[in-house]
Amino acid sequence: MPSNLAATMDRFNTLIDHLHRIDTFRQIQSVLSWDQETYMPPNAIAARTQHIKTMAGLWHEAWQDSNFASQLNAFIDVSTGIPKGTFSPDETAFLRETCRAWRHQNALSRDWVEAFSAATATAQHMWSEARNRSDFSHFAPYLQELVTLTHEKIRQLGGTDQPYTTLIDEFEPGMTIPELDRIFTPLCAFTTDFLKTHRPYPSPSLPPIDYAAQRAYSESLVAALGFNTRCGRLDLSAHPFTITLAPTDIRLTTRINPANVFESISSTLHEFGHGLYEQGLNPRWAQTPYGAARSMAIHESQSRFWEVFVGQSEAFIAWQRPILHDHFPDLRGFSEADIARYWQRVAPQWCRVESDIVTYTLHIMVRYACEKALFESGLPVADLPAVWNDYMHQYLGITITDDAQGVLQDVHWSAGLFGYFPSYTLGTLIAAQLWEVIGKGIPDMDARIREGDFLVITEWLRERVHDHGSRLTTAELVDSLGIGVSSDAFMRYIERVWQ
Repeated sequence: MPSNLAATMDRFNTLIDHLHRIDTFRQIQSVLSWDQETYMPPNAIAARTQHIKTMAGLWHEAWQDSNFASQLNAFIDVSTGIPKGTFSPDETAFLRETCRAWRHQNALSRDWVEAFSAATATAQHMWSEARNRSDFSHFAPYLQELVTLTHEKIRQLGGTDQPYTTLIDEFEPGMTIPELDRIFTPLCAFTTDFLKTHRPYPSPSLPPIDYAAQRAYSESLVAALGFNTRCGRLDLSAHPFTITLAPTDIRLTTRINPANVFESISSTLHEFGHGLYEQGLNPRWAQTPYGAARSMAIHESQSRFWEVFVGQSEAFIAWQRPILHDHFPDLRGFSEADIARYWQRVAPQWCRVESDIVTYTLHIMVRYACEKALFESGLPVADLPAVWNDYMHQYLGITITDDAQGVLQDVHWSAGLFGYFPSYTLGTLIAAQLWEVIGKGIPDMDARIREGDFLVITEWLRERVHDHGSRLTTAELVDSLGIGVSSDAFMRYIERVWQ
């Protein structure tokens, strides 16, 4: 880490104090959101919507404090982002990230922030009801409100010439539609060609596993992998997610499917990767943009690294097999080869989170195409299910006749997270490259994984990825790792596993 952290902190002490006050409102709002998705009684939604709206307004108001603007402007021109004076690279990065966040928040009105927060709180509840009913029409008015509010956000951010790129930039600073198309087009062609020539083989059928056994296993798994359970916890939700309240309070959730224990394992590994990243960020810079995770693609690279490249490796399966047998006696007939066959099955299906590593990318292409249609081409919300179904057939050859298995399967749009989905694929591509790089740097990595020793991998990631926070841009970070954002390593992985 930079040697002058303490000096930087002293120099920007007033700014940092205010950033901490700002983030307190975010933390409270996050607690309310986490509770809504885990333990809140259903009839509390109206009150909770008001709570979240109020906290969002206070958080936004703190960003727009005139004294903070003056203090920040003493170091950097807030209108252009150009530093005033000479600063070290670390100080420049601190100012860059703080100014970027300030400019974003000050472009948005408090009325919009409160309206959007209230709309998402209600929409997530209505999405859950609509999904249970498999009825898109029940959710459509709330989604329409979010789309309308998002168009207004784009206008306030000044991105009307490139509306969808404006949304992508919130999750992947600097990323554009042409760049995404450059990365995604060859990957999509590779995947569809692979499916034309690949002969699927049946994976073993799974016995039902009850909730209590799956939850106990998930809790033991994250602890064994290195998640500090004194500074975090694991709970259940309809759609798995991770929320960071503080470096000492990371909330993971997983989903349990009694008919498919491996879905729970996959979800748990995925959220563990997110949680490990958050626990690895430098605590001295917590509650500031400089100390936050770099981007959603980097975040997803950590979750997909553990979920797919570690969790589905032969070495991991060898380590876990006896542990799985202890937790789930009904799986004692499953050999390492049986488990590997399950993970290596390639068969298009409707569910993104249960999809194999090969077809998963095509699920993201469906969502990417739908979002571009919504914000670039003016697709009416009412037409979204039909367009979704058409893309599912085009990319995956799947016929969708059920809204719950189609356009309602993801929670993201009900949370207003338009532009997020590309990060899943970008993260998977970066994870594949990390798997190659770490494998070369740690020659005995497989042997360590077989013994359940993950410390050397965690230390590698913490030193080279986690500890940087947002000190480096995404381009600088991937360059420092000796990689880029491309699909080459991922395609090599697919060819090697399914040769």
